[in-house]
Amino acid sequence: MLQGVAGGFVEGNRMLRTLMDAMPIGCYVLRPDHTVLYWNPAAEKLLGFSAEEMQGKRCVDMPLGCSFTNSTHIKGAHCPAIVAYATGKAKTLEMFMRRKDGKDILLRNLSTVIEARATDIVEFVQQEIRDSGYAGRLAYGIVLTGG
Repeated sequence: MLQGVAGGFVEGNRMLRTLMDAMPIGCYVLRPDHTVLYWNPAAEKLLGFSAEEMQGKRCVDMPLGCSFTNSTHIKGAHCPAIVAYATGKAKTLEMFMRRKDGKDILLRNLSTVIEARATDIVEFVQQEIRDSGYAGRLAYGIVLTGG
């Protein structure tokens, strides 16, 4: 299911995968080229796309309709996950994403680069859930460098 160095990291890190599978928020893992390596059950529920539909495809090629809150389309270089990858810093952005049924949903997208321990990532996400006021409308994007 997951391939390559980055995919091997997710597949080989059972704790991280188990935590992401159980998280009540949409979690996904991308390569820097936007290829989706992992898409959790909460992301399936939030956006309506199954893991099978997303994994192995570039998210920018899927009809996710990512846009800023002013409705301006988010182009690849401005994607929060890619900004996090380029800067090495977590990026949080309120944005719209399009569900499979065509409806846009306002959510808070939290993106980070995996170089930290899984427990650090979980603590970061748990704090964001507590602080955000977006319960049920959170998407957590992770760019996996394979480093």
